[in-house]
Amino acid sequence: MTTRRTIESLDEHKRELVVTLDRLLGAKEQNLGMIRNLLVDLHHADIADVLDVMDPEYAVRVLDLLDSETASDILAEMEETARTPLVELVPPHELAELVEEMPTDDAADLVGELDEAAAEEVLSHVAEEERQEIRDLLSYDEKTAGGLMESDYVAVRQDATVSMAIEAIRRAVEEVESIYYVYVVDDQEKLTGLLRLRDLLLSPGSRRVDEFMWADITSVPLEMDQEDVARLVQQYDLAAIPVVDDSGRLMGRITHDDIADVLEDEIEEDLMLMAGVSSDDIIERSSLRIAGGRLPWIMIGLVSALVAGLIIDNHEQMLEQYMVLAIFIPVVMAIGGSIGLQSSTIVVRGLATGQADLIHLGSRLLREMRIGLVMGLACGLSVGAIAWLWQGAWVLAVIVGLSMLMGILVAATLGAVIPVLLDRYKIDPALASGPFMTMSNDVVGLLIYFGLATLLLRWFNYAG
Repeated sequence: MTTRRTIESLDEHKRELVVTLDRLLGAKEQNLGMIRNLLVDLHHADIADVLDVMDPEYAVRVLDLLDSETASDILAEMEETARTPLVELVPPHELAELVEEMPTDDAADLVGELDEAAAEEVLSHVAEEERQEIRDLLSYDEKTAGGLMESDYVAVRQDATVSMAIEAIRRAVEEVESIYYVYVVDDQEKLTGLLRLRDLLLSPGSRRVDEFMWADITSVPLEMDQEDVARLVQQYDLAAIPVVDDSGRLMGRITHDDIADVLEDEIEEDLMLMAGVSSDDIIERSSLRIAGGRLPWIMIGLVSALVAGLIIDNHEQMLEQYMVLAIFIPVVMAIGGSIGLQSSTIVVRGLATGQADLIHLGSRLLREMRIGLVMGLACGLSVGAIAWLWQGAWVLAVIVGLSMLMGILVAATLGAVIPVLLDRYKIDPALASGPFMTMSNDVVGLLIYFGLATLLLRWFNYAG
């Protein structure tokens, strides 16, 4: 997560705990035993929630009261925006002890949040082997499989027996946080298969693992984007997925809990981008930088509004003669924009999950057009009836009703097409769809409305 939580986001029990801890830590005579008792029965994830909203100086004092294993688990669960100012208060040698307790992927994430000098200072206190593993992980892009993986796993050779594999699990249990599979490699460390724990437990100890290993396994390359990794894990319902280099050597694994974090972050990022903002805005302190990031998309909205104004100005004489038309301009513009945004949101989500692409554009387009037709008929008939009852003019009812029908149909169609085309040309659809949809729907909606009004008013010789 990239956003910092507030105390209001916690449940009542955790809010009360935050208040109590703040009071105890702020007292002149602190009862450290009482503070420990408040935390002793809590899961480390719950303590992380509490520390996320506390003052960093108080939060680091809570960590000092806990053993290093528990403290490292809490740090791994905390949000980056809350954790970064907290770890800056921890002496490097103490932080190194916590880093050594963490799985390598979490350790790399924490070290990567520090500035270069602080990171080197912490790593200098870490054991050589783990220090190198962390540096290797930090060399990969954080949004790729390499940046997401942990280098701790259990692997055995192809000629190993079941007894040898079980012994390897026993040796690794202190280092590997969760063991879902045992990987099988050849003499060059190339991945050749995997073993399920169930199969190991049910097989004789003398049996060779290559006799019953799963050879048809799904693995991912180091450079694969984390969203694509998440799709594979979801598609095949995997507890963990191995990561290999270009030659097929086993480099690490990505577990399902990391995938859950990826999906959460991607959903948050897409939702914020659809609003034209970035999650970095929350931790960015420079107002100029934040404004610079948002301004291009606001300018698209400004251009849209100016074009809409020009269209209205171009039909000034019509509006002077038929003032009643002006009443329904906001309705025509707003409903089309809402429908288009709904369609684009669904398609953007489909692109994020791999369920929508250029190949399936035709079927997606037909589906959204059918939906748009149904909603257009419902809205068009409703608004047309209101116009007729309100103004007593059946021609106006026809104009408004048809405008709603056509505008919604076009908006639903554009909502299905625009995100896919943006994705095709490497433009983030989550970021660009909203502004483009707003601009196109406003302009197209007004053109349809005034075009129908010009045509039908003359056709039926309506005098107003």
